[in-house]
Amino acid sequence: MSELRAYVLDYVKKNGPVLPVHVSKIINREIMYASAVLSELVSRKEVVISHAKIGGSPVYYVKGQESKLGILYDNLPQREKEAYDILKEDKVLFDRECPPAIRVALRNIKDFAIPLKQKINNEEHLLWLWHLITDEEFKIFLDKHTEEPKIEIRETPKIEIEEEKIEIKEPEIIKKFSEKKKTVKKAKKTEENFYELVNDYINKNNVSIINEEIIKKNKEIDMIVKVSSGLGKLDFYLAARNKKNISEGDLSLVYNKGQSKKLPVLFLSNGELSKKAQEYINKELKGYLIFKKI
Repeated sequence: MSELRAYVLDYVKKNGPVLPVHVSKIINREIMYASAVLSELVSRKEVVISHAKIGGSPVYYVKGQESKLGILYDNLPQREKEAYDILKEDKVLFDRECPPAIRVALRNIKDFAIPLKQKINNEEHLLWLWHLITDEEFKIFLDKHTEEPKIEIRETPKIEIEEEKIEIKEPEIIKKFSEKKKTVKKAKKTEENFYELVNDYINKNNVSIINEEIIKKNKEIDMIVKVSSGLGKLDFYLAARNKKNISEGDLSLVYNKGQSKKLPVLFLSNGELSKKAQEYINKELKGYLIFKKI
């Protein structure tokens, strides 16, 4: 029996992920017997068993073969496929920001979605991590969502010298540093005024706000609005996102939120659509989601 186990383990290492039917053929035994051998390898923690199934059977693999689990994708239910696609695109998702249906689906795709409780800005969040995410990708995510500590700057008391006015020319290196500092401050001001950008768009386009919720200060705003059209005023779910790049996953999350509210979506952002995101709007969301850059 030990020789058979070693033979099957070697086969899985070379060919995994595999189904019991594959093992039954190479050992020339019934599928039930092959499943029993694989189960024993699982109990010995030499082989891993998947949660998702192909034709009613899980697959068996060894650590290091996780990248091949994509063979399970076609057998996932539609909602789980959608959650898989979003998580694969974004790598990390905040549980509370996902629509209810996606939150449930993430809990069902245990082979691909890893739950993690993480403290960010002194607040604990439940995150969903793509199973193949690298340490570097997760570090970038944390850096992006961690606010820098605020530093209080006190003005230096001014000392007036009445006897003689001395003109001091700034060295070139100090002048350049000062100009660079002004540019950074201007960029920061634009980010802090994201709410004003959204308000300007609303005022210029005669949009009425019914309900407003600031999800994340200067980053994410949700509204229910009325938009004037040739058919009169229509209700929309308005999602405003302060992001440099808008991905297919961003669109899908917002679209699903609009679906849960049974409203078409108006997506406002100061960022650019990725190529895949633009194709997603044209092919899948045309008539359901309108994207406007502000």
